[in-house]
Amino acid sequence: MDDVGAATFVCVPAGHAQPPLAACAQGEPAYPDRSATLIVEMQSIADGEALTLRGPGIETTHTLRVSGLPEGFRADWRANHAAFPLGVDLLLTSGEQFCALARTTQLEN
Repeated sequence: MDDVGAATFVCVPAGHAQPPLAACAQGEPAYPDRSATLIVEMQSIADGEALTLRGPGIETTHTLRVSGLPEGFRADWRANHAAFPLGVDLLLTSGEQFCALARTTQLEN
């Protein structure tokens, strides 16, 4: 499928370009659950750029280290969070590790 805006799940293998979050299905005001979930294979989710996360399910903050995020990810994620309850959810994977970033998750840095 070439239209990521119509997909419920978008899988991005390592080495492939992640689509802009805003290009993916955002849901509708009456049905925010109709948004997309992106599953993105990263180089690493144990080493790399530090992201400080805050939000539901995180007691205070959590630092996640990620290698392989696309340029402009921080701005895209902030815009995604600002659209809540609309927006996408993101699953980052690397080998046997994964991290879920719900659209309610805020980036502090």
